[in-house]
Amino acid sequence: GIVAAMWGSSSDWSGGTVWQSADSGQTWTDIQSFVGGVTCGRAKGLLSAHAGNLINESETLTVEMRNGQLFGVTEEQMLNGSNVAAYGVNGRWEILRFKNATLNPSGSYTLSGFMRGDKGTEWATGLHQAGDELVMLDDPDSAFVGVSSDLIGASRDYRGISNGDDIDSDESLPFVYSGVNLKCLSPVHPAGVRNAGDLTIT
Repeated sequence: GIVAAMWGSSSDWSGGTVWQSADSGQTWTDIQSFVGGVTCGRAKGLLSAHAGNLINESETLTVEMRNGQLFGVTEEQMLNGSNVAAYGVNGRWEILRFKNATLNPSGSYTLSGFMRGDKGTEWATGLHQAGDELVMLDDPDSAFVGVSSDLIGASRDYRGISNGDDIDSDESLPFVYSGVNLKCLSPVHPAGVRNAGDLTIT
């Protein structure tokens, strides 16, 4: 499946629906509805490449919010799944977590205490650009949308339509589900012990 989220730029936004087309926009099927907007923003700077093996305490990232607020958590809460975000754009999303979120006078937030390259996305840590998106994945207003394995490698068109708007109020966004979330994560920290020629690997 894929993670989907929506947000509205106006304060009276009442939700919307993600639609999918398999025939170049001739017909549309609604695949997920949203009542609230996801917490998200745009990064002013960027984070550098990171191996993902240690908590990154040295860098900060300033995020100008589009919707919602950010909050700091303890290290234990972060390690247990709090403050998980997608950082980047389509094609190079990195999944990260962060401990600290400091509110600035401008309304932006400065983030620090990062756990980088989560969920096998360490390959994307060095591909960021200023202006990348930050979308909170642990926000209850995001959703995991199931996709049939038959659609792996198949292009589909998607549109995000606000409640009350016509299907043609948005342009189509083509997307190919490649099943990345089904792949095994890379192994780390291997250890081996020999015993009379046998090798036990853990």
